[in-house]
Amino acid sequence: MRRLGVIAVLVWAVCLAISGCSSTVAGKAVVRPGAASAPGKPHGLAGLLLSLDEMKQLLKFDDMGVEDTVTQPDARGIYEPAGCVGAVFSSMADSYDGSGYGDFYEVRLSDVTGGDLPHWVDQSVATFDSDSAASRFVARQVAQWRRCAGRQLTYAYPRPDDWQDTYRIGETIDSGCVTMISNVITGDKHYTDIRALAAKSNVVVDLQFTGFDLTGEPAVAINRILDRIASSGHECAFWT
Repeated sequence: MRRLGVIAVLVWAVCLAISGCSSTVAGKAVVRPGAASAPGKPHGLAGLLLSLDEMKQLLKFDDMGVEDTVTQPDARGIYEPAGCVGAVFSSMADSYDGSGYGDFYEVRLSDVTGGDLPHWVDQSVATFDSDSAASRFVARQVAQWRRCAGRQLTYAYPRPDDWQDTYRIGETIDSGCVTMISNVITGDKHYTDIRALAAKSNVVVDLQFTGFDLTGEPAVAINRILDRIASSGHECAFWT
């Protein structure tokens, strides 16, 4: 698997290949019901995420299936330090509690081959009352990720006594409105966890890719999702 420095270069390369990474695709903004300032009409959050077939094609890996779909952040598990859970895992209650998010939708796609180490892709999107509220959520999360850089995260999941391998948290990279981070299991630096987080309009996009031999796929995935979110003048670009 590739390290974060390689990913940073590839994110930039993806930008150049996608019309400068400007999200100008026409569409309908996803909004929280009743939100006054968001453009367009609301539609289902599920339609923003990559489908199973799209993800198989992106990863060039056919042995994947839908493990779960949920409509609220995951509150299971014990994490030490608790404030660093969002740097490693997406869609966690510790990250979203008290943030004021509205609707939430998550899909977890997992490797169905039954290998020793789990491989999965977790995609989630959440709406907020306004563009600024979504941006503030991302800014707070990214600031916390940076405070966690270089630290180790130990955790038990899903049961309190089900302790898993420890992660070492990496350094963040910023490219426009997208922040990414690459983490590794302390006992196997070839097993990678890549996080990507961004806000566009009043929608937060929260991704986690774990275990696959990754290069630029997380960057491509978050760009595709962002392109499906319309905005009223503010364009979310990878590189500014």
